Amino acid sequence: MKIPSIKKHVLVMSGALAFVLAGSVLWLSGYFFDQFSRDIANRNHSLCRALADHTGYILSRPVEELSRLIRLIETPPFDTPQVIQDEIDDILKFNPFFELIQLMDDTGRISHVAPFSPDHIGLDMSNHPFFEDAASKRRPVWSAGFISSQTGAITATVSIPFSKGVVTAQLNLEHLSSALRVSAIGRGGFAAVTDARGVVIAHSDE
Repeated sequence: MKIPSIKKHVLVMSGALAFVLAGSVLWLSGYFFDQFSRDIANRNHSLCRALADHTGYILSRPVEELSRLIRLIETPPFDTPQVIQDEIDDILKFNPFFELIQLMDDTGRISHVAPFSPDHIGLDMSNHPFFEDAASKRRPVWSAGFISSQTGAITATVSIPFSKGVVTAQLNLEHLSSALRVSAIGRGGFAAVTDARGVVIAHSDE
């Protein structure tokens, strides 16, 4: 009578052990999968933060350049028409980010433009959002992304008000896509930058 009892006991213990082992394997699998998922999420979050910081740095450069131009415009004796024109010509020449720079007086009329075009001088831009928004909000204003008719590239406008008017620049955002392409995104991954409306203005696959 004892032998069957021992066999039964062994079978019960074996079944319990198998159940425990199976449960342990499932728990360990879930634990390591959770850790793996967290590691991936942390890496992706760190990469997104790095890309966001780099994007902010890239977009801050044209604002800094235009702010420097404004300081020059507001400082005699550098506020003469020729000095100002030479300065915006140099900004356009040495900063590939810029496609167009327009300087407007407080009535919205263009006083300087680069590339220089005599036909643009005196044009009234007072009804354009890039002038109205900057003049009314008294701070730098970015437009939504749009396709440039000159280059066919994604472009945005930044406008900065100052004491004598508003300076506006069109920026080629291809440089953002170039920055995303060289980032360590990994095979099969991608990165994109959107404007305030959710429209993609830069993509690592472009």
